[in-house]
Amino acid sequence: MTATIRNILISVLLTAALFILVNSAIRTTVVYGRSMLPSLQNGQHVVVVKVAYLFEEPKRGDVIVFDTNRIDSSIIHRIVGLPGETIELRKGELYVNGERVNEHYLQGNSITIPPKTLPLDRYFVIGDNRSVSTWDVISRSNIVGKAYFSYWPTSEWGLIED
Repeated sequence: MTATIRNILISVLLTAALFILVNSAIRTTVVYGRSMLPSLQNGQHVVVVKVAYLFEEPKRGDVIVFDTNRIDSSIIHRIVGLPGETIELRKGELYVNGERVNEHYLQGNSITIPPKTLPLDRYFVIGDNRSVSTWDVISRSNIVGKAYFSYWPTSEWGLIED
């Protein structure tokens, strides 16, 4: 085998290994709908870090992508309730264990949900635009990853705030 063929083969193998490594750690997704307004716009593209929770637990305020059996695609929402907490929404305002939580990222405030105590392995997720958003109680295994960075459109380029 000549040195040129060996170098090409090594380059192809390293490229394939890098591709596999990157695809197992991150993915991209597109925001559909208005449920995350004003934080994320319809059609906005974001980078999701799939390995974000290998060394830390999901926390309140994290914007995540998760899978659900209700529809065939992933959903992007914000974690507002942690395992074991009692969550309540009064006209869109969040109460955790009876205490109001200030959410600076909200748009719309019409939804009311009576108190729900989350099981020890579940998270309460909902979009920022409470007037049109759905909510869900999900297990950690449903979390695909944390949305970290918006890259399209370029006017929305930057980190996604917790």
